[in-house]
Amino acid sequence: MADKSPEEFLRLLAPLRDALWRYARRALGSDENAADAVQEAALVAWSDFGRFESGTNFRAWMYRILTNAIFRTRRRNGRQQSLETLDGEPMQPAAAADLSGDNGASLREHLDDDVAAAMDHLSDAERQCLLLRVLDGLTYREISAALDTPAGTVMSLVHRARLKLKASLNEYGAAPAARAGEHR
Repeated sequence: MADKSPEEFLRLLAPLRDALWRYARRALGSDENAADAVQEAALVAWSDFGRFESGTNFRAWMYRILTNAIFRTRRRNGRQQSLETLDGEPMQPAAAADLSGDNGASLREHLDDDVAAAMDHLSDAERQCLLLRVLDGLTYREISAALDTPAGTVMSLVHRARLKLKASLNEYGAAPAARAGEHR
């Protein structure tokens, strides 16, 4: 990028602002922490904008910076989760959307109870990759860059998550008579 002006940075950042906040909110479980993480990520991105390479994916670059900011926020708040290993590579746990407790509460309110229960059965890595793909619309390559995880692993995690959700929800759909009896 020849022009490294504040205007160019803001032009690239503006369309991502809401998606970045939603991602941080799901990961951190509070509006205040999400706002802090997004602000920290924007400051880091602006300070490193001179090193941003023209022709590379700004969205993936911002998600990677935000993932690191979320990780630092969790560490500061004493809520760091243990690292989960993906194909021998440590994965940043910061962005994993936990659907229980405070973490992911806003997402849970929008899901049917059965869908939320099915999501709870996914591993953190599967849930994280699936949510980045489905809710945030990131490509596999962008998720790979954001999480510093091989693209093949991301594709595998999303595929497994979809299969597990389909199986869980098919089981739910196959037993409507049994559920109807439960509600009587």
